[in-house]
Amino acid sequence: MRQPLDTGSLAAQDASHKAGTVFGDWTYACTAIAEGETTCAVTQTLVTGEPRRPIARFNIGIDPETEVVTLTALVPLGLAFSEGMSTTIDASSPFIIPLETCIQRGCIGKVALTGRIADESAAGEEITLKYSLATNNRAIALPSSLKGIAEAFEATG
Repeated sequence: MRQPLDTGSLAAQDASHKAGTVFGDWTYACTAIAEGETTCAVTQTLVTGEPRRPIARFNIGIDPETEVVTLTALVPLGLAFSEGMSTTIDASSPFIIPLETCIQRGCIGKVALTGRIADESAAGEEITLKYSLATNNRAIALPSSLKGIAEAFEATG
């Protein structure tokens, strides 16, 4: 059994880790947010079809605005805002990912990775993102692997 997720480890991000380091199915990546300032997270891009094209992305890292460990989901434009997004980890109860905004690349939702969500993420095998399309209200479920997430936090702390 995996240990509980140490979400505090991201607060002390280790500069010795390089962007592109792979932890199971997650990749450590850094993005410039201002001159001389970067933010880092572990990420996973969900792809579909041939040719493989990205359909969603998960980031887990410190939110630069709140300084809280946050799960961020980016999904394609066209989702039903009234339905929002939810996520389940394995067979757990769903939790809501509040939608924040839509940009040219898609719609973004964020949720703090604390308590039950953090514990289930560390021990889980699969996270499933769910939302509905605005055009036809068709339900979409995008499963993704949690393989390597606990190791990523341990290594980057």
